[in-house]
Amino acid sequence: MKKIFSIISVIIILPLYFQGQSVRDTYYTVVDVYTDPDIVEGESIHVYGYYTNDDYDYLIYFYGDFEKDRPFAPHTILTLTGIDPPAEAYNGGYIDVTGTVTFAPRSEPYNPEDSLMAFLDASAITVFFPGESFPGPPGGGVKEKNQIQPEENRLMNNRSCDPCMFAFLLSGGANVCILS
Repeated sequence: MKKIFSIISVIIILPLYFQGQSVRDTYYTVVDVYTDPDIVEGESIHVYGYYTNDDYDYLIYFYGDFEKDRPFAPHTILTLTGIDPPAEAYNGGYIDVTGTVTFAPRSEPYNPEDSLMAFLDASAITVFFPGESFPGPPGGGVKEKNQIQPEENRLMNNRSCDPCMFAFLLSGGANVCILS
């Protein structure tokens, strides 16, 4: 009985061991697309990251850089082509994109260290987490005051920081030693 079980186990497990990497799904980040030596141009891969919107069509590693309008770190942005992501992925949706990767030189890169720009021709897109419900433009918010009562009913756009509302928390402890 043990001999039959071991033969069946070898028949089932051995082919899984010899399957090539192309058979197994490997998921990459945007940074991996630039730095992983196993990725070959023209290869179909899975990449996950944050989607900006259809005006930019970027898949980025960290959405905070786009939202705060900061310069991108090296190797953290790629351009999506092919099918468009669903509307729920706009403005920071975390998505998985299956597509064919290509690289093209950039004369004016977003970061001086990025001489090549990665492009992903999307064939399938899965939304893991939807983007923000407020579809505002990137950048700081603009404070609007109500014209009728200027001191009351202030509105904030794009969730910016109100300089009049802040908190300060000071925390610490004391080592108390009671001698008797």
